[in-house]
Amino acid sequence: MPPAAEIDHTHNRPRGLVIRAPDTQTVRACGRMRLMTRLGASVNPIAHENITQRIIQTRADLRAFLDADADASDLDGVRRWLSPTYRFQWMLRHAEFLRNSGGRGKRIASIAVSRLVTRQGIKLGFTVPLNTTGPGLCLAHWGTVVIHPEARVGANCRIHVDVVIGMAYGATPIIGDNVYIGPGAKISGEVTVADGSVIGANSVVTKSWPAGLVAGNPAQWLREATRWP
Repeated sequence: MPPAAEIDHTHNRPRGLVIRAPDTQTVRACGRMRLMTRLGASVNPIAHENITQRIIQTRADLRAFLDADADASDLDGVRRWLSPTYRFQWMLRHAEFLRNSGGRGKRIASIAVSRLVTRQGIKLGFTVPLNTTGPGLCLAHWGTVVIHPEARVGANCRIHVDVVIGMAYGATPIIGDNVYIGPGAKISGEVTVADGSVIGANSVVTKSWPAGLVAGNPAQWLREATRWP
């Protein structure tokens, strides 16, 4: 059983938990070190209930998100453009920039780009609404990935195929930073996935747990997770 955790309702997070980050190899693979230096304080926050969600509002933000996404998938140079998932994310980030940066012309352009995102998403199986995912997103393979428009996914998260992050009883999940979501996982309802967690393959997560390895149907906290699979 996981250690008892008092909930800090101000931030909707378990209080007093020690969260272990993934090991150095994983950090490098996800580009976290480059991400922090690129983003700095330039990434603009937007309030979503009790959390802070980073969004793209400037061209500097856009470049930082795109580089972080490429680093998360270990893509550089021409390899970026050979990846269908990265091309999808490239369009997604540009649509977010146009939506958030203001101006009537940009908002109109965002509608056109959003349609391209939807069309490409249908081809690849992705339903990833604008402004739902933080920088450093890794969509490991093309295939079904569904994220509810009101859900929020933090920075440096890796999402595998057949994952659904959806609504239940009128509430949607909040996924923390540096989270690994294995193939076939389903996360729904008023759930907060703690920073650094690992969600096992085919897990069904309907309640919040402390940081660690969470797996099963229904999902249970199994142990601390010191690295990703």
